[in-house]
Order: sequence, then structure tokens, then C-alpha cells
Amino acid sequence: MARVGDTDRPVVRWSLAADTANVAVARHRTAELLTDWGYDELVADAELVVTELVTNAIIHAETGCQVTVERTRNGVRISVADGDGTSRPRPQPFDLEREGGRGLLIVSTLASDWGISPGDEGKTVWADLVA
Repeated sequence: MARVGDTDRPVVRWSLAADTANVAVARHRTAELLTDWGYDELVADAELVVTELVTNAIIHAETGCQVTVERTRNGVRISVADGDGTSRPRPQPFDLEREGGRGLLIVSTLASDWGISPGDEGKTVWADLVA
């Protein structure tokens, strides 16, 4: 993990290969980081958010990804950048018959705000959690 920034607004980034086993790595690192920062109340929601965003990058974008967790004025921002610049994920309506497709619905429910930012070689999906 690389730490970038000052102590008032730290940013932590790490890269993950396109392997579904890395979803658990992202979840564990995020929980550990938020606990270190004193955001115990955000850990459960952050674990769900990073799980969904990393899963989407690995399964749908079919690329590795870079996870960034940044302390903000009101909480944290979790961002996941992948190498797929052609697709724009969007929440799907809840459907009991469908096995998947609830990830961004979960993210949009837990986050105070979320969005997609296009990049030079892909996109970044981010979500803000308020403490």
C-alpha cells in the first residue's frame, strides 16, 4: 500500500490483479485502514462498497484495478479505477429472479454520493461515505 498526502487528508492506494480472490484483499485492507483512521462506524458499509466496486472491475471490466481510499472532510471516498473505458455501469432495478446485478444499487444506497469518472485508459467508480 502506498500512502500519498498529508496527515490531515491521507490517501491510500493499492493495485489488484484481475483475480476474484482479490475482492477479499480489498475488503480487508479497507476495513483495516478505516479502523486505523478511527472510522469504525463506516467499516461495514465500506466493506460492502469496496466489495461491489472491485467485483465489478474484475468481473465486468475484466481488468485489474486500483483502489483508492481517501479521507474527506465528512468521511471517506472509495474509488476503484479499471481499464475498461467503454462501459458505464448503472444501477439495475431490484429483481428477485436475477442472481446478480445489485452491486451498484447497494453502493447507491450506502453512499451519500457516487459516480463514474472517465480516465485516459479506463474509468473510476467512486463512492462517498459520511461518518
